[in-house]
Amino acid sequence: MEQAHEATDKDVKEDGCIAQRIKDVEKAVKTIRQELIAKLPPMRLVGKVISENLNVEAAPVAEVAVAEDALVAA
Repeated sequence: MEQAHEATDKDVKEDGCIAQRIKDVEKAVKTIRQELIAKLPPMRLVGKVISENLNVEAAPVAEVAVAEDALVAA
């Protein structure tokens, strides 16, 4: 991918060397997905969310007055 970044910096659309490098990287990513990631054992989810007896209370919204001179520009 370094060559692709270099080509972008030099305003080169795509040359043979870059195209080949991109194909090589795509092939490597495909191989990793097929041979390594696909063969990993499935992971079980750990923990659970308990929503039984869940109580939710909504707090009333109160208007707050702010003096204009208290505002500070970031």
